[in-house]
Amino acid sequence: MYLQLVLNAVNGFLVEWLNAVTTASDFNLTQALVGTLLSLITALSVEAKIWSPLGVSEAAKRSLVGSARSR
Repeated sequence: MYLQLVLNAVNGFLVEWLNAVTTASDFNLTQALVGTLLSLITALSVEAKIWSPLGVSEAAKRSLVGSARSR
């Protein structure tokens, strides 16, 4: 769990830093923190298997398989 916390924090700040570098804008600390928090919540909910009872994975599998067949 601590590894997820560290990796999500690094990810949030790296994404915002890369955005600031590529668009020549200022680094937005608030946006970096929000990105970190959202990715942490997503990772922890996946680890806790919160998505399973909601049927999100099955819906994603159906939609991805259906789009591959229509090609």
